[in-house]
Amino acid sequence: MNTVLELAQAGLEALAGKDRESWLALWENDAVLDDPVGTEGFARAGGRFEGIEAITGFWDNVIALTSGLHYKIERCYPGGDVLALAIHFQTIKGPQVSDLHALNVYKRSQNGKLASMRSFWDESFRMP
Repeated sequence: MNTVLELAQAGLEALAGKDRESWLALWENDAVLDDPVGTEGFARAGGRFEGIEAITGFWDNVIALTSGLHYKIERCYPGGDVLALAIHFQTIKGPQVSDLHALNVYKRSQNGKLASMRSFWDESFRMP
């Protein structure tokens, strides 16, 4: 994968396909994931996950608990090695479906992996 858009799309496909190993392979060892930015996150204050071990924990404690995740990219704002995507997500857990509109900002490293991803979304959203 050469572009940050390709990395972001591969990450979204891996999330939707529940493909943990493919998703984790996209990240640098020292990457940072902020999800959500600026609010109390799922697993610890600030929603900040630093390093591949913490990012793996995010998958295991958040993504793995869903029974499905669908997405639609609504807008794309490229800027070199940085990309902002407006995305509509649907998360499914059992019979419950929740909608989430987010702005995800991805940064590509010099090695062609994800250096960071910051997700901005309404703090009133809660996983089903």
